Amino acid sequence: MTTAKKPSPVLPTAVTVGSQVYRIVERTPGEDGGLSDSHAYTLNASNLICLSVELPLARKRSFLMHELLHAMIFTFSQSERNDKSENHDEWEHYFIGLVQEPIVMLLRDNPDLLEYLTTD
Repeated sequence: MTTAKKPSPVLPTAVTVGSQVYRIVERTPGEDGGLSDSHAYTLNASNLICLSVELPLARKRSFLMHELLHAMIFTFSQSERNDKSENHDEWEHYFIGLVQEPIVMLLRDNPDLLEYLTTD
């Protein structure tokens, strides 16, 4: 008896972050030079999140969360950067790196929590 393989979840093509709608695309590093030294990036000026199509699903989820956190910080930052360190970008990536995987795991491992948090 063979068991049917569950289809992979479909990556959303857009996500709303506050008042902004970010488009999500997948590209190969050959198609997009921005992916040559990174697996993903966010362009806030054009509301674009780009992920490498070559990433395995678990890593893609983590990188998507990473880029969404960048989008949230940019969208909800209401004032000029108040840099407490010499390099704000290093601090931002450090913070995001601390929480990206735990957030994905928390939501994945607790679908009832996700439903509770998102149902009106």
